[in-house]
Amino acid sequence: MVDRRAVLIGNTVTFGILAIGCVALRLWFRISQRVFTLADSCITLATCTATVQTTLQILSSSGVTNWGYGRHAVDLPVSIRKSTTPVMYLWLNQVFFKITTMMTKLSLCLVYHHLFQKADSKVVRYSRIVNYATGFFIATYYFAVFIAVTFQCTPVAKSWDTTIPGTCVNIRAIRFVTSVVNIVTSLLVIGLPLPVLFKMKHRGSELKQIIILVLLGLIHTACAIGRLAVLIVPALATNRDTQFASIPNNTAGMIEMDIGIIAASLVVMRPVIQLISHKITGKETPGDALSGSRGPSAYIHMSGSGSGGRKRPEYIRGITKTVEVELESQNVSTENILGRGKRG
Repeated sequence: MVDRRAVLIGNTVTFGILAIGCVALRLWFRISQRVFTLADSCITLATCTATVQTTLQILSSSGVTNWGYGRHAVDLPVSIRKSTTPVMYLWLNQVFFKITTMMTKLSLCLVYHHLFQKADSKVVRYSRIVNYATGFFIATYYFAVFIAVTFQCTPVAKSWDTTIPGTCVNIRAIRFVTSVVNIVTSLLVIGLPLPVLFKMKHRGSELKQIIILVLLGLIHTACAIGRLAVLIVPALATNRDTQFASIPNNTAGMIEMDIGIIAASLVVMRPVIQLISHKITGKETPGDALSGSRGPSAYIHMSGSGSGGRKRPEYIRGITKTVEVELESQNVSTENILGRGKRG
């Protein structure tokens, strides 16, 4: 008897705990710095809906409340095979997944909004427009898919009870298209800030750290591609043995979702990482998150000139200020994050 329950529960619980821990650390630090933005609200909501999904997966697969997930239909009692509860859990998982994905990606778009709103250059203006367009697309598409999945059948109860008369949309087609959109939007939110950050000719170690944290989002892209592959493989996508066949897609989806939350949080957690490093090693790092001062508006007090009293171009000053404001690197060497060179 093949049993896939351990695969689903192990991955779901492990990555779920990592995501919750990462977001909790992010929120603790930002609240302690008296900074809590709409981006933080979005990632908090995403974590809550992800936790609901984790709970659903555990309820459907655990030995205490086992509804057959991970086992072949022939190995299940007749009562479970005839029950609509397992299919209802699948339906609920689809619904909450759309909310989680939308909120996670919108949180990054909101981070970039704060990043781009003060500085002004051709690259920043283009990036700002692309960010608005990306955010609008993410909000409208995932909300539309959320509605479509929620009301995929008429009546709604037919979504989990096929004995009820009615009609349903092609949910497999929606899953496939949404998986492709997940990959595209993942690449978009990763690539959005890079032109602005790479524009700086003299990049300090802090900015390089930010770029690395942004690029870690490619792990989420890889997860999204993996889940699309699961949907494409006929042997894994079959609906004839739902409780067993859905495990690869469910597991891949849960990992993709939690990795997305972690990646979205890491973008604004460089100061937290520095703080932890300082506590462990006792060594000061450039741009230590606890040094320096911060005004009541959460902006760093910084000079408009570089070394030797040389006045900085407005482009450099604007980007420097907004990068550090949003990423919460509270330090007197803020200007060093973009170096002391001229605009390229």
